[in-house]
Amino acid sequence: MAIADGNSPYITPPMGFHFMGKLYDRVYFSDNGLVQFQSATINEQFLFPTPFPDGFVGNENLTMLAVFWDDADLTIGDGQLFYQEYHKLNMSDIYSQIVFNRTANDVTKFEKQNNRSAFTPTWILKITWDHVMPVSFQKTNTFQCILTTDGERSFALLRYGEMQWGPGQRVSHKALIGYTDGGKHFWNETTIPPENLFGPKGRYRPQEVKWNVEKLGQLVYDLTRPVESDSDPHIRCKSWAKKEPDPAEWAKGLSSCPCTLAQAKKDLSFGPETLPNDLASVVQKLRSQRWGGDKGHVFQSILSNRHGSGKRCVYELYGPLQAGYTERYFSKDLLPFQWCCVESPLCHLYLKKRPLDSCLGYRWTSPAMVYGSLHFITFDGSKYSFKALGEFVIVRLSSASGSNIFTLQGQTDRLQGNAQNTSKVPVVVRLAAFYQGIGKVRVEWRPAEKADGLQVFVDGVKVPVTVGNVLADFSGLVHMGKEENFVVRCKSLNRCAVVYAGGLHTDVWQVKGSNQLGAIVEVPQTFYNRTVGLLGVWSTFRSDDFLMSDNRVVPSADLTPPSEESLHQFGMSCECTTTVCSLFFKIMKLFKALQKAPESTKDLEARESPAKLAELRSQCKGSMLCVHDTLVSNSSDVGQQTLEAEEQFKDLALTYGRIPPIVTEPMVIHGLINSTVKVKIFAQDTNNDNITYSLVYHSGFLTWTPISMKPVPMLIEASDDHVSSLFTPILQVCNCLNGGTCQYDTIIENHAQGKFQVHFAECLADALR
Repeated sequence: MAIADGNSPYITPPMGFHFMGKLYDRVYFSDNGLVQFQSATINEQFLFPTPFPDGFVGNENLTMLAVFWDDADLTIGDGQLFYQEYHKLNMSDIYSQIVFNRTANDVTKFEKQNNRSAFTPTWILKITWDHVMPVSFQKTNTFQCILTTDGERSFALLRYGEMQWGPGQRVSHKALIGYTDGGKHFWNETTIPPENLFGPKGRYRPQEVKWNVEKLGQLVYDLTRPVESDSDPHIRCKSWAKKEPDPAEWAKGLSSCPCTLAQAKKDLSFGPETLPNDLASVVQKLRSQRWGGDKGHVFQSILSNRHGSGKRCVYELYGPLQAGYTERYFSKDLLPFQWCCVESPLCHLYLKKRPLDSCLGYRWTSPAMVYGSLHFITFDGSKYSFKALGEFVIVRLSSASGSNIFTLQGQTDRLQGNAQNTSKVPVVVRLAAFYQGIGKVRVEWRPAEKADGLQVFVDGVKVPVTVGNVLADFSGLVHMGKEENFVVRCKSLNRCAVVYAGGLHTDVWQVKGSNQLGAIVEVPQTFYNRTVGLLGVWSTFRSDDFLMSDNRVVPSADLTPPSEESLHQFGMSCECTTTVCSLFFKIMKLFKALQKAPESTKDLEARESPAKLAELRSQCKGSMLCVHDTLVSNSSDVGQQTLEAEEQFKDLALTYGRIPPIVTEPMVIHGLINSTVKVKIFAQDTNNDNITYSLVYHSGFLTWTPISMKPVPMLIEASDDHVSSLFTPILQVCNCLNGGTCQYDTIIENHAQGKFQVHFAECLADALR
């Protein structure tokens, strides 16, 4: 630089520069020893040849660092002004390494004086005023400023060499060393006495002063300032993000958000959102700023993982997931969203620490069911019947080492109710679950003794079964485990489920007007190939469903179950014959055998006319198990209850099986005003259905021509034949004129919670102005 009063080009620290609680995008400096800091929203440089008469007083409205601010002239003498940036990611030459190491050591020594941690710079700007002369011919000054940051802390290292300016012919001798944020934070270095200008240690002889590092001519400014409530949202966001651990450390074991509202309503792991009463108004206001937070249906995890973390899922009124949030702690996660996504363009930092959940990977835990007159649907989908009285292992789960970790037992007895022929109708009348994996908790279900309804016991203590009861702010939650690792939820007086952390559920209902129970068991993927009992081996193959207690498999074709005789042998191998193995606290007296041997389905049908069977098939909508239970009980009500259970199971499978296509790319779309951009949209569909898009061509391409900087919403909907998902990419727009360059790493405006960003366009300009 060789000019009388001029500024440098803009220098852009890649992570910004913290200065007294604010984050600045750009730095520039003048030949007069003054460094200024600016936001990218200001596109004008200011030139001040001489310092303010009274120094910095806090009303400047500009952020400045006076290295040695006085009127210099590079057009006379041999003075020069040099500068050089150093980036941590580009340290290929030895000199760069020396600069980084020296800067790190100097700042670390300064920090240790103040009992603070070591400093490792990620960006350095070194500015050197070499033998510069004042506006009147005199001797020269040589001094240097090193600006450095690690992304959170920022420092200025001032070094003074030969400082030889004298009074000359200038009228003012107000050289200034100090800084200001333009407001309440400012500092001016002074001399003793104040009128000492050119004498030893005077204002114009800073090289003779031992400053705050106890070295002649060296001064360090900590420009950071602790993060406070009035700090720049950029800084608060960055400070929060730096302190937060990686989600892999605390989000392990969390289930993905259900993909649709219908799935969320049926998934026992999720319930309607509730807000803390003491912070309800504040939380509602902050939550409304998040994507989808001000409309739609919101569901949240019923149970947190062992780190106290959970999911919150927002759905459009017509069903698709609008936004899923992975939360470490709900109320404390809202302010960082405001700092990062609403008040600053740093939403990427928030999303790195709180990743969005698009439901990619969501799947229903594998279900199985026991219902009716002892009918079963195994985890692999085999349907069969087994008739006996006693106590049986419905399902047992094992750990990776092979030890038992969960057992569900069922007790069978004759059907009692309105049916006339109950002696031939065995049903489940009690169920008990024992989960060693969460502290050996035992849950038992029984029909109510005097009326319709269900009784639930936890470790032998009766739990009140109520509807609309609110415990821990969840409707239908009637009991929470001491360690908060399981809950009991009741959807009605006749239906209650135990929900365990990790995705294991047992949903039990009492059939109205009888002592009969039914149950659906949902098992997470971790227990694949680790199930035994009447609900079969979960292996995807039906041929090994019927594994007996002696490890023999009752052979069957994949789609054809074994004979009823073979299945009876299999079922009896799952019987619990001793009181030691029983999970029930109160042993009920059971009939040791049915009055008559159970008739086979074939024998039952043989006694009826073809016309009667056709009528029953019509009434039962083709369900032969409904026909069976109608015949064996001589009651259409019993058969219809069996049909109802089957339809319920089919409805669940249909709801959970409809996984929408999920858009995976692109996350960010760059747009240039009045230029057309064509972007390929990528989506995944686990069912391999045909995918169609709204706002895009069927080929999966999006064409967009931004015409102004005005924020526009962009919502992409990916649909198959049944369900859809929503995706909102981040739109980054730039208006580049006169051959300038769009700087997509510098955001000057942030809209729509970070979904629409206006980026800085660097104009062509002279090196100095």
